[in-house]
Amino acid sequence: MNIALITHLAAGPRLRSSRRTDRRHERRVTKRLQADTIERLVAEYAAGTTAAELARRYGLAKTTVARLIRQAGELLRHPRFSPAETARLVKLHEAGLTQKAIAERLGRSQSAVWHRLRRLGRV
Repeated sequence: MNIALITHLAAGPRLRSSRRTDRRHERRVTKRLQADTIERLVAEYAAGTTAAELARRYGLAKTTVARLIRQAGELLRHPRFSPAETARLVKLHEAGLTQKAIAERLGRSQSAVWHRLRRLGRV
């Protein structure tokens, strides 16, 4: 006979600590930020501020900022390569520059350069 098991069963169901659920609620951005702050964030995005800059400013993840913007009914901006930028990208790639060097020259992320080259069939 296992005394520990009998003691456990006799004690009845254990109540779980609510500490975990409290922590989860504190992490919800809608609980941490007031509605007017979220409205200001969305307005700043609509005025041209990037999601990355807003994330740094408000201490949020960029994905959280994007979710808040979508929930507010705004469309997310994704800066596309203009035809002139694409032509320059192709010239730099043909000249043998690395994707990192191209990204630095164009002021874009390395992954954006890679994706554009991939869409052009060059990678």
